Amino acid sequence: MLQSACERDVKATAPDWEALAERAGAPPFSRPGWFAAWAKAFAPGELELLTVRRDDRLAGVVPILRADEALRSPTNEQSHHFGLLAEDEPAETELAHGLFSAGAARISLDYLDATSSDAPLLRSAAEEAGYRVVTRPLAYNLFLRLDGDLRLPSRLVRDVERRRRRLEQEGEVLLEVEERSERLDEGLRLEGSGWKDVEQTAILSRPDTTTFYREIADWAAARGWLRLCFLRLDGRPLAFQLALEHGGAHYFIKGGYDPDFHGFSPGKLLLHATLVRAREHELDRYELLGDVEPWKLEWARHVRTRLSFQAFGRSPRSLAAHATHAYLRPLLRRDRRGVLLGG
Repeated sequence: MLQSACERDVKATAPDWEALAERAGAPPFSRPGWFAAWAKAFAPGELELLTVRRDDRLAGVVPILRADEALRSPTNEQSHHFGLLAEDEPAETELAHGLFSAGAARISLDYLDATSSDAPLLRSAAEEAGYRVVTRPLAYNLFLRLDGDLRLPSRLVRDVERRRRRLEQEGEVLLEVEERSERLDEGLRLEGSGWKDVEQTAILSRPDTTTFYREIADWAAARGWLRLCFLRLDGRPLAFQLALEHGGAHYFIKGGYDPDFHGFSPGKLLLHATLVRAREHELDRYELLGDVEPWKLEWARHVRTRLSFQAFGRSPRSLAAHATHAYLRPLLRRDRRGVLLGG
């Protein structure tokens, strides 16, 4: 028998949550360590867990944040995935219905995978409870499949080979992959160089993002998932990539390069080197996380759409908010990212 509840002792539930994630083969972004780091850096309030238990075993869980009469996912621009974590369809369905049974005026969930069962289940549960739903694309994650005959564009391969030969004339070029978090600060200094530092979008430009990625690095290193990748010239770091490897996937999370070596495209050289390494380690996928950008389209055409899911209750205030989201925004404007993807 399934029983749903709202649990506030996240630390006490974490071992059961982790065990469930293992059974379900969940990615790092669905696990308690990821959300603990996110909450420490960004959460304006305490995380709550909507849980479903079968007898004494945790069968489903979804973390939420409560603000006034609204519920929202603990996600922001540093997030890559969110969804219902459940061991089977009945538990997932119970989670979806439990989310809308508390009577929140508005429920906002971001970074749902459009191809998973979450979105239709959540929509069905919301509409059964009398909510009005608006969903829109929030981000497009590009990725490469590595388990088949990977064919990169010949023009891209030639450019990588040419720039690598030029760089090798300057000295010894090496790929270094570090699995300990002690080298993170060296990478973060490189990640923040150039335009990111100027535009204040680098990890080190804000205390909360700095806290988050340091927590993530320590957590992932303890699990054996952390990969700090450096392209070095005679020992000098030219490019950096913060990545996780888990479940057959290489997740490229953040990166940067030394602008003094822009002409050699060290970031491109590092991406190619880590891609080759991922194939050598027999990984299945190489995930270019974050939204679509022109440079990513050089490498990948497979795309995973992330959704923003907004459910509005029946109060006059909620109905007004629904009207704003559903009708007053320029819905007919073509999404810039859709243009990039040829949509």
